[in-house]
Amino acid sequence: MPSERLKRCIDAGSVECLFPLLSKWSEEELQALVADLDDYYEEVTTEFEATFQREAFRPEVFLNKQASQRLDAAHKQAHLDAMAMCSEIGSVAFYYLKDELSQDGSGNESK
Repeated sequence: MPSERLKRCIDAGSVECLFPLLSKWSEEELQALVADLDDYYEEVTTEFEATFQREAFRPEVFLNKQASQRLDAAHKQAHLDAMAMCSEIGSVAFYYLKDELSQDGSGNESK
C-alpha cells in the first residue's frame, strides 16, 4: 500500500506534474518519499512474484503455452510499469534533493 506521500505523487499523473508538486517539499519529506518508493517497490514486486507463482502452476496455464506466455508478458509488464513509475518519481525527488543539498542556506551554491 503506498504511503500518503507516494499517493499524492501517483495521483499527479505525470512527470511534468511532479515538478511543481515536489518543488514545495522539504528535504525531510523528499527523503521520506525516496524511502517510501523503496518500500513500495519491494512490496509490489513481492506481490507480483506471489501472484505469478500462484498462477503459473495452475494446470490451465502450466499446460498451455499461450496462457503461459501471456502470464509471462503480463508479469514482465507489471514489473516494468512499477519500476518506471518509481524511477520517475525518484528522479524528480532526487533532482530537488540535489538542489537542496547544493545550497548553503543563503540561496548561494556551495563550493
